[in-house]
Amino acid sequence: MKLVVSIILLLLVPPLLFAHQDTIILPTVQVFPSHNYPLRSLDSTVYTFFVTASVDEALEYQAPVFIKNYGVGQISSLSFRGTGARHTKIFWEDVPLNSPMLGELDVSLLPNFFFNDIDFQLGGNNLENGSGAIGAQLNLQTKKEQAGFQLFQEFSSLLNSNTVLQLNYNKNRFSGSTKGFYHFGANRFHYKNKLQQGRPKTAASHSDFRQTGFMQSAHYQINKKNTLTAKAWYQFSNRDLEFPTANQKDNYQRTFVEWKRTDSKSILSLKAAWLREQFLYLDTLESHATKIFAKAKFGLSLPHSLFFQSGIDLNADRAEADGYRSGISQNQISGFAELTGETWKKFHWKVALREVWLDEQLSPLLYSIQLSYKPFGDLLFFRVNHSRNYNFPTINSRFWQPGGNPNLSPEKSMGAELSLLTKYKKPGRWQYAAELNLYRNYIDDWIQWSPVNGQNFWEAKNLKKVVNQGIEINTRFDFFIKKSIIGLTGIYTFSSAINKSIVIGNENLLGKQLIYTPKFQWKSILSFRHKKWSVYYHQQYAHIRYTTSDNQSQLPGYYMSSLSANYDFLINKRKLVTKFKIDNIFNADYEVVAGRPMPLRNFVLGIGLTF
Repeated sequence: MKLVVSIILLLLVPPLLFAHQDTIILPTVQVFPSHNYPLRSLDSTVYTFFVTASVDEALEYQAPVFIKNYGVGQISSLSFRGTGARHTKIFWEDVPLNSPMLGELDVSLLPNFFFNDIDFQLGGNNLENGSGAIGAQLNLQTKKEQAGFQLFQEFSSLLNSNTVLQLNYNKNRFSGSTKGFYHFGANRFHYKNKLQQGRPKTAASHSDFRQTGFMQSAHYQINKKNTLTAKAWYQFSNRDLEFPTANQKDNYQRTFVEWKRTDSKSILSLKAAWLREQFLYLDTLESHATKIFAKAKFGLSLPHSLFFQSGIDLNADRAEADGYRSGISQNQISGFAELTGETWKKFHWKVALREVWLDEQLSPLLYSIQLSYKPFGDLLFFRVNHSRNYNFPTINSRFWQPGGNPNLSPEKSMGAELSLLTKYKKPGRWQYAAELNLYRNYIDDWIQWSPVNGQNFWEAKNLKKVVNQGIEINTRFDFFIKKSIIGLTGIYTFSSAINKSIVIGNENLLGKQLIYTPKFQWKSILSFRHKKWSVYYHQQYAHIRYTTSDNQSQLPGYYMSSLSANYDFLINKRKLVTKFKIDNIFNADYEVVAGRPMPLRNFVLGIGLTF
């Protein structure tokens, strides 16, 4: 309790110090469209440092998330607020990307430079795109970009190479972009081998990989009110896995087309998408799934600063795998309605409702309520959220044989959040922003695979009730010194994810922290920008992670640091970017996941051309 009070006072001190200012500029509230809920966007100023990276690497620097990373070039998943990877829903231009088979997505296979607008919302408060985002919702978008060409080449001491290419074009009513990448390498990272006496330094010998992909976007302005957009995304990955020795191939095709009509008071959009994913493990275990998706959304600006929007989503999934060779189909229809309002220019509110029908199962009425109060504009901002959410079982957990359970109940969530935000800017001198979130979330009928007594396979069951609660602090300071900018960003999370109810026979799991959920972690970035120079130092710490549900086995906490430096040259109006990066500066010997050692110190060198 003392810690919470201290944090609140820390965030309140700056507003109180500046409360005597004669003039406070109140921000203009956008009622159409309205986004009173908090969206966190990745910092565009560090885009160059992640141009060849995957989305999980960019999030690890700038988001309150724990990345469950199986190693360089291998599977990576997201855990927000102590929830599982299936509780984070990922959308590409409002199109759901989570696998209908597994319910999650390997974020190491999301190229960061494919998107120029990545934002995330914490908790299950946003029902606009669907249900089940109990931990967080991640939105990947590519907004219209200036015409130009970019080529970036990167090499690393791991004997890896990464090439990205981007071409943007605009002419009259037509605009578009072509993006492609080719990433390959021997991936010869070094690690401390704990299976041998003395933990000798060992080089990975079976972690080669090859990844390639492209995204084509086309945008046509029919007239002042109507636009037409189409996008296609193809990606292939072939990875050798070191621990255990194996091979994995992933193949994705994703396309969508959208028509949008916008005028001064209303917006209407129609979207259709087709997605296909293929997975091959050891050249013997094969699975693939196809999704057909359609969405209609309507928004209307009403008198008295009200904004209303509603929509309907259609999902048709079909999957085939070794566990259900005859194929499984499932269909989902979902509708939502949302009303946002403003009272006295300081009090904002939002109420959202959603209903989901999956095959023959109807969800209860899902809802989200948000109240916001700005007594001094951005200088002091209070927000309260309460929501009810629902996460349906995946195709694998329902139908995989052996072990699938068609009688599984959906995971049910009730959550609440209290937030305090403050922001202030002294033009030309300094600026700061800070945010404190306190949250509590109940998840009933948590789905978990567990071994079956006397059998050699596992079964999906509704095993427990979990209570997630914690604190998130996010602060940023920028100091302007002539032509230089010094920035300091800090992120701290405390996450308690405890089993509160266990089926008979598993009493030793009661009151235990969920596996691979660090109770606390912090991240900080110190940046310096001066003319053509940009330097970033990143430091993070993750607390111990339990590797068994009874908390009897654990991985030690670890520190990780990296240093990046960029220098830009201007040659005949063309921009030449050079990059140097050191990962794991202090040669930390650590594992994020048990049995998956992470690389020791390594180096990256890159060069890019933009015009």
